[in-house]
Amino acid sequence: MFANFFIHRPIFAAVLSILIMLGGFVGLKRLPVALYPDVTPPTIEVSTSFPGAHARTMADTVAAPIEENVNGVENMLYMSSTSANDGSYALTVTFKPDTDLDIAQVLVQNRVNVAATKLPAEVKRRGVLVKKKATGTLMIINLYNPDPGTRSAGDDDLYLSNYATIQLRDELARLDGVGDIQFLGQRDYSMRVWVNPHKLAARGLSADDVRKGI
Repeated sequence: MFANFFIHRPIFAAVLSILIMLGGFVGLKRLPVALYPDVTPPTIEVSTSFPGAHARTMADTVAAPIEENVNGVENMLYMSSTSANDGSYALTVTFKPDTDLDIAQVLVQNRVNVAATKLPAEVKRRGVLVKKKATGTLMIINLYNPDPGTRSAGDDDLYLSNYATIQLRDELARLDGVGDIQFLGQRDYSMRVWVNPHKLAARGLSADDVRKGI
């Protein structure tokens, strides 16, 4: 019966349809658009280093005590870690989406402090860093030399990496909203020193004393 009303009054139905369309066009630019909710789970990263240790040593002496204490922290979803042969260790703890990252950082820090008594002395001396970290990359900045003929390829990469470390890293890290900066393909200047063990022994020095002096 309701359909018959518009069938017998086609002009009224057409005018009503036009008014609805006009209302839709007007409201298209006036309707509020809500942002998509942040569905990316917040994460906390725990990192440290043990110079000279390989991956197995890192897993047994560093990863095991830290993960044993951090596991089960409030609102935690899961965690994953990496122990590398260069003596570096990183643990990423993922929390529920509505978790306050500031509180989560404090909770993880407290558990890491408990595990610190079981860590090697060198790791404790260097410290264990606990920081908030986003899972996504906000921006990628590429550096290049517009005149590659001035340097060889290897020297150019080394110079740009050193420039980014000295001139750009700290400036970008101080910007609001920047949590961490990572280098892709970072290269650092290095020095190789040959020492005379007899002269070191005569002066009562060790290779570590030379390293600290340099």
